[in-house]
Amino acid sequence: MNDATVIRANSVAETLRFGRRIGAALQQGWVIGLVGELGVGKTRLVKGLAAGNHMPDHAPTEVTSPTFVLVNEYPGRVKLYHLDAYRLHSGSDLDNLGIEEMIADGVLAVEWADRVVEALPPDHLTIIGRSTGETNRVWTLSAHGPISREWLSQIG
Repeated sequence: MNDATVIRANSVAETLRFGRRIGAALQQGWVIGLVGELGVGKTRLVKGLAAGNHMPDHAPTEVTSPTFVLVNEYPGRVKLYHLDAYRLHSGSDLDNLGIEEMIADGVLAVEWADRVVEALPPDHLTIIGRSTGETNRVWTLSAHGPISREWLSQIG
């Protein structure tokens, strides 16, 4: 059973603000699975996470999709690992990248998490983005477990 919250963003700026709200609440050990079609704003949401996590002021512009490098690491109040699973073939590929160490060391945000969901910890937060217009998005946050339900109550 999971709990869900729906957030509507009517502009890119609102998506960034939503990400900052989540980023301000990040705690070491959290895992966030990001799901949605290409161009929905998953990386833009991570830019907001980084800004809300007190990444140095100039640095959120340096948040980019890790499609080809697979993992980017961003400094902040807690270390933020940004992983792109688009090119991975299975959850074992994710395990081979050392996600347990990343989770123990900071927060893990996984784009295309639906491709590797079996490798995510059972207790994680999923954020599904859906386009409803040129810049309009609907973000559905789903908690999978007691810890993520608590996170959701903090950020939803």
